[in-house]
Amino acid sequence: MNELSPRQVEELKSTMPPAWYGTRRGRRTAAGMGVAALALVWAIPFTSWALGPGSTASWTTLGLIAAALLIYCGVLAVLVAATDGAVTRDERKLDERQLAERRRIDAVAHRVSALMLGTAALLVAAFGATDHVLTVPTLAAFMYVGAAWASHKVIPHIVACWLLPDAPGDE
Repeated sequence: MNELSPRQVEELKSTMPPAWYGTRRGRRTAAGMGVAALALVWAIPFTSWALGPGSTASWTTLGLIAAALLIYCGVLAVLVAATDGAVTRDERKLDERQLAERRRIDAVAHRVSALMLGTAALLVAAFGATDHVLTVPTLAAFMYVGAAWASHKVIPHIVACWLLPDAPGDE
């Protein structure tokens, strides 16, 4: 991802109300919207599996992708504004506080991703212990992998929106 200049970050901030990025409530609302966008991405394999091959499955998939992207663009805009662009900046250009915050966010995001993948593995193992044979369409299997990749990329941003503390008051 290309870095945003400080001028671009200020332009972004001027396009949205400060309550969206300047308060914990606004950032946590954005995090909830990010979870909703990720849920839409995870709904894609299920709908393509249930609706089967055909135009209905294709149009539903495209609609879900479009909705998820629109929602996530708003979440990322709030996050960039709240962090003054630190989420898009190279680590070598961060100060010590920003670097520590990013590492903490990455650690929490890693734990969330590991929990998600561990839960999925347990579900597969539990289902595999039965005598049922599960056939998954190739497209749905591919979409599951895509959803896992999207989760890997998006979860750190959601965690950052959720954990980012309020700026200290002017005193």
